[in-house]
Amino acid sequence: MIFRIQDTFRYMESSSLADVVYSVSYEFLDSGSSAVNGVLNKVKYQYNLQLDPVSSDNFQAYSSVSHSEDTFKSWVANKFGSGWGAHTASIEQKITDELNSKTSSQPTFQGYWGTGSCELSQVALDNGMAMDAVSLYVNQYSKRFTWDNSNVED
Repeated sequence: MIFRIQDTFRYMESSSLADVVYSVSYEFLDSGSSAVNGVLNKVKYQYNLQLDPVSSDNFQAYSSVSHSEDTFKSWVANKFGSGWGAHTASIEQKITDELNSKTSSQPTFQGYWGTGSCELSQVALDNGMAMDAVSLYVNQYSKRFTWDNSNVED
């Protein structure tokens, strides 16, 4: 399972401080076999973590840590404290269960976040389909379709 920082959010100025990171977006992802040779199923869990307020005593400017993913990873882990191991073990189990359930199915990308999820064809994604285009299509037309567009339904 891969743990990585996806993005950070910051205030340009907050009280007397400048360049203040207030939130970190992070994700866990992994892949496993599918029914299609050479194409993997992928599962990702994405989270946003609101950081604690800082004072001038414990402040690090974004520009001083922006090239160090390890710094942001340590902020996320430290926020969970002793619960970090249980948090990551729980996510790893969910991902493993999801991947194990899909070994004989068509390959998909399954993404989860705080308020929802989506499932997309991994073959289509590997062939250059942009997730943004899929989201716009589904939201605009509320249709269900196959990835070769041979079966579009209301």
